[in-house]
Amino acid sequence: ALAEMLFCFDQSAMVRLCNAKLKQFTDGSLAAPANEARAAIVGRDTATLRTIAHRLRETTPQKDSIEADVAACLVLTSNILDRGSSVDFSQEAT
Repeated sequence: ALAEMLFCFDQSAMVRLCNAKLKQFTDGSLAAPANEARAAIVGRDTATLRTIAHRLRETTPQKDSIEADVAACLVLTSNILDRGSSVDFSQEAT
């Protein structure tokens, strides 16, 4: 139960962080990818999250930009969502 609870906190925190970063793109040329990323998070579509992250990295060569931060956030979120889909919480902790 503890492992499941900690995983849920990790997942929730990452989704909130990603959503906050995506809100910075409400206007302009990155609004569409931000909306697509939000939909992918809701749908737990990790492949789309990684594709959007890749596109964001291609649009900016600067590693200290908001686009790079969002790309990293999307990759981490996709990793957490993937991990959640493969975790079996039915086993008892020993």
